[in-house]
Amino acid sequence: MTLQNIFLLIFAPFIGSFLGLLIMRLPSGRGVIFGRSQCDCCGTTLYARHLFPLLSWLLLRRRCRHCGVAIDWLALVPRRHSFAW
Repeated sequence: MTLQNIFLLIFAPFIGSFLGLLIMRLPSGRGVIFGRSQCDCCGTTLYARHLFPLLSWLLLRRRCRHCGVAIDWLALVPRRHSFAW
């Protein structure tokens, strides 16, 4: 395994997360750079520890930490596809 492959394996979920952010926020007119991540249902701002792609989704059992509403699996599609890239 080369250094480039290791780099991509580590950073691919973060790249996918940013692409997911663009896909979800740009059509609705929400800010991309300065807007904080929040629950789509209750609007609670997410803590930094909840911003790890895929890992936090699994640890929180696919639900919002605050209101308990299920997080849509479609939000994970860009993150998952970034691994295939």
